[in-house]
Amino acid sequence: MQADNHSVDPQTLLLREKRAIERAQGGELAALEPVLAQHAEALFACILGRVGERAQAEDLLKDTFLTALERIRSFAWQDRSIYHWLRQIALNKTLDHHRAASRRKKLCQSLRGEIQSTVEPAAPTALSAEEERRIAGERISATLSGLHPRYAEVIRLRLCEERPRAECAASLGVSVETFDVLLFRAVRAFRKAYGEPDV
Repeated sequence: MQADNHSVDPQTLLLREKRAIERAQGGELAALEPVLAQHAEALFACILGRVGERAQAEDLLKDTFLTALERIRSFAWQDRSIYHWLRQIALNKTLDHHRAASRRKKLCQSLRGEIQSTVEPAAPTALSAEEERRIAGERISATLSGLHPRYAEVIRLRLCEERPRAECAASLGVSVETFDVLLFRAVRAFRKAYGEPDV
C-alpha cells in the first residue's frame, strides 16, 4: 500500500483513511490495518528515538496499535490524518515505559542496598555491626527461601551476584525483556515478604 501511496494525492489518501476509520468504528476493525501499516514506520522511529532499543520500540508500537484498535470508537475525525492521534498514544506508551523502568530501578537499588549492607558493617561499631549483619543475613535468607524459587533465583543472580541482565536472562532461558519483568515482580514479592513498603 505504501508504494501506491506515493502516486496518490494527499486528499485522496486522507479520504481513504477517513473511510477506513469509519468502517473500523462500525465494527470492521480489519479495515484499520492498512492505515496502521501506513504510519508504522514513522511511529516506530518516534518511539525508537525515545527508548533506544529496537525490541522495546517494537513492543511499544504493538501496544500502541492494540490501544488504537481498542479505542477507535472514541476517535473523532478532525480533517487530518489519524497519525497525530496514534503518535500521542505512542508517546503516552513511551512515557509509561520510562516511569515503570524508573520504579523498577528504585526498587532494585533499595533491595541491593539492603543486601550489601549485610556485607559492609560500619567500622566504629564492628561488634554490633557483625551481629546486625548476621541477623539481617538470616532474615534475607529466610525471606528468599519463602519466595517462589524462580523469583529467588532472579534476585540471587541480579542483586546478590550482580550479574549483567543479559547473563541472568540467558541463565534462566528467557529474553532480557522477560527477565526485567521477572526481576520487577521478584523484588516486589521480596519487599512484601520482608516487611517493607512497596514504593
